[in-house]
Amino acid sequence: MKSLLALVACLCASMCLAVEQTGTLQERQQLRNLWQRAHQPGHILLVQAADASPAGTQEQGKEHDCYKQMNLTSIGVNRSLRYYRTLRRHDLKQAMVYSSENCAAIETATRLGLGVVHLLPMLNPQLVNNYVDGLQGQALKGWIMEQPLNQPLVLVTQRANIVDLAGVVPEPDHATLLSFDENGYLVAIGVLPLLELIR
Repeated sequence: MKSLLALVACLCASMCLAVEQTGTLQERQQLRNLWQRAHQPGHILLVQAADASPAGTQEQGKEHDCYKQMNLTSIGVNRSLRYYRTLRRHDLKQAMVYSSENCAAIETATRLGLGVVHLLPMLNPQLVNNYVDGLQGQALKGWIMEQPLNQPLVLVTQRANIVDLAGVVPEPDHATLLSFDENGYLVAIGVLPLLELIR
């Protein structure tokens, strides 16, 4: 009787492991598919600025100073380097890159190594009661819709803008991938981890 119970327990454990591995395989395939979509025309990658040093939170209008100082903490520098490696691993090496005028966002965008960083004042969150001003959000969505999007578009900004654009709270160290639905609305289609473990 004990050997029969041990056999049943072993079979159950094997089945559970097989189901878990299948789930993991499916999750990996979904993630690979998302990374492939990030390369396709019509997709936008939203990246939250890495951890800012006190200098990195500098007020707008002094962007020229951003290039004379360290704007990220040592953790922020390390993370942005790992973001760069993850993007390279997934063969994302060139994109149209736009950043808010926040120094930490500018440095994060630069460290991604995807090309020249263009400053876009519309990415500066104008908060009203801790939410992005509705007119600013609509203007930014309109601007995105006017872009040719024939290559990846990467926007580096602060959390509030990502929440407003994607309708979801960004996970730490993840990029949010946006695209257009069948009705032409900008929607979040998934999140991509930027701090991947090397297997």
